[in-house]
Amino acid sequence: MTNKKKEIADFMTRLYQKGLTSCSGGNISIIDNNKHVFITPSQKDKGKLKPEDIGEIDLNGNNYTPEIKLSMETDMHLAIYKKRPYVKAIIHAHPIYATSYAIKGKTINTKITDETHIILGNITSAPYALSGSKELATNLAENIGNSNLVIMEKHGILCVGKTLFDAYNRIEVFEAAAKMNFIIDKL
Repeated sequence: MTNKKKEIADFMTRLYQKGLTSCSGGNISIIDNNKHVFITPSQKDKGKLKPEDIGEIDLNGNNYTPEIKLSMETDMHLAIYKKRPYVKAIIHAHPIYATSYAIKGKTINTKITDETHIILGNITSAPYALSGSKELATNLAENIGNSNLVIMEKHGILCVGKTLFDAYNRIEVFEAAAKMNFIIDKL
């Protein structure tokens, strides 16, 4: 289980170093055997997380690490795991270009390259709700469908996968697609 905590800390550091989220933004989780969820903490520098900073809960929200203040969007992660039991990893981030499109309500062409279309597949969106709210958790669970990427209106993006790498790769590829869309629109 410690390896899962290290994996989350490493991917969050990578997310931060690539400029895909801020030091206080975004969250990552992994579910283990559909029982234990490991999730990033709230109010910690996301660029410097260590394995011991990662919280552990069950699908009912029982916290096995009460000394750790869990992500304010823990309910959102749990709602998605309950809705899509084959999802094993979730990343929520605020990449600049993709989030700008989400704020503006503009569509990103993800068929711009073969890579973006193949990796991202079907994309959906969820209406705005306040960060960390039950309404946000409900909106994401109700709107994710079979998609692996949800654009969160005026907020950011959320990607899921069978592995943390799958989810992370989708974040990176979607942000690259958003940048390409921006550049092409300016040409």
